Amino acid sequence: SSIQITEVMYAPTNGLEWVEIHNPTPESINLTNWQLHDLKEKDKIVCCKNQNETSNLCNLQIQTNDYKIITDQDSFLKLSKTISSNKILCVDDNSIGNSLSNKKDTIKITNKTYKTQIKYNKKMGGYLNNKTIELSKKKSLYESKEDYGTPAKQNSVWNFVKDYSKLTITE
Repeated sequence: SSIQITEVMYAPTNGLEWVEIHNPTPESINLTNWQLHDLKEKDKIVCCKNQNETSNLCNLQIQTNDYKIITDQDSFLKLSKTISSNKILCVDDNSIGNSLSNKKDTIKITNKTYKTQIKYNKKMGGYLNNKTIELSKKKSLYESKEDYGTPAKQNSVWNFVKDYSKLTITE
C-alpha cells in the first residue's frame, strides 16, 4: 500500500481542522502533485505559506513510517505552536475541501496513480468534543482516546481490539 489517511479532526471547537496521513511503506513518498478531496472540493497539497518563517524549508517528502498533518493555510501558524512545523503541510487555500463537514464526509488523498479514502460521520465520535477519528491497526475507525487526538504520531486506538470474551450479562 501507499499513503494512508490515519486521523481526522473534523469538528474541533477551536476551528483547526486537519487530516493526518501516514507512510507505512519502506520508501519515502514525494507528495508533489498530490491532492486532498472531500465531497465538495479538491485541493492541492502544498507547503504552507508561512512555513519558511517558522521552520526549516518545507519538505513535501513523507519518510517511511512517518506522519504528516494536512491543514488549511489559515490554521498553519496556530497548529505549528503545538505540532512540529516540519510535520505540517497545507492545502492550497483557506479551507480543507469546502471545510470538512461536521455531519459526514469522505476524504480522499490522490495522485495520478493512487487513491485512498476514509468516510466518517458524527455518530463515530469526534463531534464538537475535541476528539478525532482515528484508524486502528485492523483498519477500523474509532474516536480518539486523547483530547485533540494524536497528530503526527501513532494513534491512541492503533492497538484497540474489541474483546467481548470477558463480558458478563446479568439480569
